[in-house]
Amino acid sequence: MNPFLAADNQKHLDNLAACDYALEEEIKSVKADAENEDENVIYAINQYHIDNGEELELHDLAYGSGAFDKLIEQRDRAIAYVAKQRLEKRMNDFDPDY
Repeated sequence: MNPFLAADNQKHLDNLAACDYALEEEIKSVKADAENEDENVIYAINQYHIDNGEELELHDLAYGSGAFDKLIEQRDRAIAYVAKQRLEKRMNDFDPDY
């Protein structure tokens, strides 16, 4: 295998791992902000449910049927979405050509 190609491939894998780590850290940050009742984060999480009609229907169904474990899964998806949006915004502010 071409050593330059292997080095580029390894660099790409390292970048992907760094992105995954950054996303996990951002998810932790969003969870902490939500627990501290940050209005902007709570608004973004609620907006995710409003903008995604299927998620909103599942939320109503889970709430009505008492399936609260499904609500936790939805909350986690919403938090991951908000974290990804915040991370992308931060990356675009850092590198506008991204």
